[in-house]
Amino acid sequence: MERSFATTRAIEDYAARLGYSPRTLTRACLAATGRSAKQLADARVALQAQRLLAHTDLPVAAIGRALGFTEATNFGKFFARETGRTPGGFRRAQR
Repeated sequence: MERSFATTRAIEDYAARLGYSPRTLTRACLAATGRSAKQLADARVALQAQRLLAHTDLPVAAIGRALGFTEATNFGKFFARETGRTPGGFRRAQR
């Protein structure tokens, strides 16, 4: 996940790289962490977004593109769903 979280969040891609089915990967993740593979992938992307928002001056849209989002609005919705704050609101709170 660390190698490609910015290019894919598709659990099928991670499972294929490991030689497992998506269902088997999700079961393993649930057993080990209590979270699904999708939840773990989304949490990793959200963590990187938080880091970039807090420690860089990159525009929000550029951060979204760097994390694999084709539209800034999709990134904003994703970030708000994962963190409960808008990207701009999170950045302001960190400064």
